[in-house]
Amino acid sequence: MIFLPLPEDVQFLLSRLENCGYASYVVGGCVRDLLRKENPADWDIATVALPWQVQACFPEVPVIATGIRFGGVTVVLPSGRYEVTTLRKDGFYTDGRRPKEITFSGNICEDLSRRDFTVNAMAYRPLDGLCDPFGGRKDLQYGILRCVGDGDVRLLEDVLRVLRCLRFSATLGFDIAEDTGQSIRRAAIRLTLLPPERVLQEWLKLLAGSFAGDVLDRFPEVCRVLLPECMPFSFVSRWKNLPADPLLRMSSLLLDQGETQQTEILTRLRYPTRTRQRILFLCRQGRSFSGGVLALRRLLSVSSVEDVRRAVLLRYCFSPEEQAVQLVFLEDILQRGDCCRLKDLALTGHDLYALGFRGPALGAVQRWLLDAVINGQLKNEREVLLTQVKSAGSLQ
Repeated sequence: MIFLPLPEDVQFLLSRLENCGYASYVVGGCVRDLLRKENPADWDIATVALPWQVQACFPEVPVIATGIRFGGVTVVLPSGRYEVTTLRKDGFYTDGRRPKEITFSGNICEDLSRRDFTVNAMAYRPLDGLCDPFGGRKDLQYGILRCVGDGDVRLLEDVLRVLRCLRFSATLGFDIAEDTGQSIRRAAIRLTLLPPERVLQEWLKLLAGSFAGDVLDRFPEVCRVLLPECMPFSFVSRWKNLPADPLLRMSSLLLDQGETQQTEILTRLRYPTRTRQRILFLCRQGRSFSGGVLALRRLLSVSSVEDVRRAVLLRYCFSPEEQAVQLVFLEDILQRGDCCRLKDLALTGHDLYALGFRGPALGAVQRWLLDAVINGQLKNEREVLLTQVKSAGSLQ
């Protein structure tokens, strides 16, 4: 019998439910991660107990009815929150998102049969060991993603599983079984039926995967639905010299588009306003950044170090040698502590206020001084800047 190590709190939850007479399991992704000898990000517990019975098992701690319609409650322990869900069968899916109705079940295999992929359709009960009715452990061993049962049915039930499959492949490095891949290609067009916010959540996780380029190159049908303006091209080639950074990768996909179209695409995908602005900034620099120490200083005066580094990576994504040179320039600037921002000026806003500058005039003088320092026209020394300001009284 397979033994899987469980944290103390998870053991407590399972033991309490079992002592109350309810068979209970850890299920899904946490079992997959344990078998891969990784620490699960979260824990899902399934039990034959109904929600009100789960609440009765834990009178000493808060139990919140977070998803009572689908049999889910959250047990709040001092160390964290744990989802506990009643075993169930799903009815028909009418909107490509969720079942119209569910039926609670006392059978773990029935519960696992409604899950998306075999590697996520395993359960573990300390008393019985691993429950794996669909061969998830074998698929996990060989690094294969395969739908549970009929792939067309699984993906039409919840179309977001199309992106979840690609995301798992991109992050875990697993291959997608041929029949599951065909189902993905057939279901891809239905992604347009989903709320863009749900699509964006999975899209961002997918872009962060180390193998995202290979996966998206294999499934251009999905990309034609999400980004028809940007197809066709090779994601692997485009991202060859870029890190697995969702912000940077999305910027690279939009680099060949005009700013109006870039904005339309990002708005359609429901990117938040601030993120949208950052991507548009990166795209502008990716086309126009001239390189060199002076240009980097100017860029640092209007953006964060992280986004300036991204701009360099994007601008020279097809020239790794020049990319490396510019990154060295950037690191030298940071190591020296070059004055690139208003807060770096040796003459502060308080100093200028004491000299009689107010409102827009104060800001204009600060910007003028910063530009002069960045361009090498003035040394960033308090007395030098003070003398310069006093001699330029016309700016007041």
